[in-house]
Amino acid sequence: LLGFISLKTTLGAKTRFQLFLRIFILSGLLTLVCNNDVVILTFTPIVLYSTIHLKINPIPFLIAEYFAVNTISSAFLIGNATQIIIAQSSSIPFFTYAKWAILPTFGCSIILFGMIYLRFKNELNGELCQITINSNEVFHDHSSGYFNAFVFSCSIICLIIGTQLNWQLWIVTMPFGVASLMRDFYTDLMNYQKDENRKKALKEKGFQEQIKLQRDFNERIRKESIEGQIALNNAQLEQIKTN
Repeated sequence: LLGFISLKTTLGAKTRFQLFLRIFILSGLLTLVCNNDVVILTFTPIVLYSTIHLKINPIPFLIAEYFAVNTISSAFLIGNATQIIIAQSSSIPFFTYAKWAILPTFGCSIILFGMIYLRFKNELNGELCQITINSNEVFHDHSSGYFNAFVFSCSIICLIIGTQLNWQLWIVTMPFGVASLMRDFYTDLMNYQKDENRKKALKEKGFQEQIKLQRDFNERIRKESIEGQIALNNAQLEQIKTN
């Protein structure tokens, strides 16, 4: 789901600067609600896919993504595992941390965006060719995507509440992880059964076609045999008449 959203967002840009800006902003928005490692692992292939198909240098866009993710993830506790550990050990609530971290984080992000743009501005000029994608090629399993999005949203809400109440966060996140894991097992099992049924259907279809071919062959041989016998009988009758 994150990959689909990222790809739709990046491929909607009309200029290189728009693509650069969208990647920077989207990286920051995603890392506000996800761990920065998750965003990088999810978003980096999207950036590479987009730049390769658009035939442009991926380096400025990857730099924008990495710096945005690692900087803006400092705004909230959940953006970085180190922040979670420190806040947990120091009993810092979610909103108390955010109150002190949001302003310097976004101030640094604005400055950082300007510096990266100045460094690569010569490569960020020009229009982009438009390419289209089939959403089904990216978003294969809609039901699992929506389910995991719901589980993810619930886990974020519970993490915020948990930091406020000083809960152990591994206890908060474990049920959601187990739910996603069980869903994945179920999806894999259903896909395996579908594949097996498809193979069985193809095998039965091939067997039925083989039987049909054999039946047609036998019928043709029978007809040819009958026609040959009739021809032989006619020849014998003609010979009798001649005699």
